[in-house]
Amino acid sequence: MHIKFSLKRFCILIAVAISLAAVDYGLYKELSKYKNVIRINISKFKELAKDGNPSAQFAMGNMYRVQAFEWKYFKDYNEGKATNYYQQAAIQGHIKAQYQLAMSYRHGRGVERDKALAMNWLMRAAEQGHTESQYLLGLYNIHRGEHKQARIWLNQAAKNGHAASQEILDNQF
Repeated sequence: MHIKFSLKRFCILIAVAISLAAVDYGLYKELSKYKNVIRINISKFKELAKDGNPSAQFAMGNMYRVQAFEWKYFKDYNEGKATNYYQQAAIQGHIKAQYQLAMSYRHGRGVERDKALAMNWLMRAAEQGHTESQYLLGLYNIHRGEHKQARIWLNQAAKNGHAASQEILDNQF
């Protein structure tokens, strides 16, 4: 019963990940020829990623990351693969992949922890408008005592609707 429930949950999450990738990352047209998202041939999706599609690379990273957190006993568990896919997409400018790659380096997920690389990728994502990256850079600069720079990043995040950034600006600056 437990395995059956977990497998069902796994299938639902994969379908959701693929759906989100299809809608959110411009793959809908490519994947719309499939009648049922759950039946999508994952190898086709991997093909798109291998062909250099940053949206497919990001989605594959998410699929490996979800498996890594939820289903460590599945043969496809691999934080390194997730991080590798994020890196491929990040290099091509995919801002969500840049953020995920920064978090991989920050927490040592699939790579050795590297604060400098984490900050590099976080900065790239923030400069392209990734709200959570802007917020984290604001916090980082507060911690370093760089209040002017912190204010700049927190203002950007707040303009993008990040409530915690606005709260910090209201209470600290």
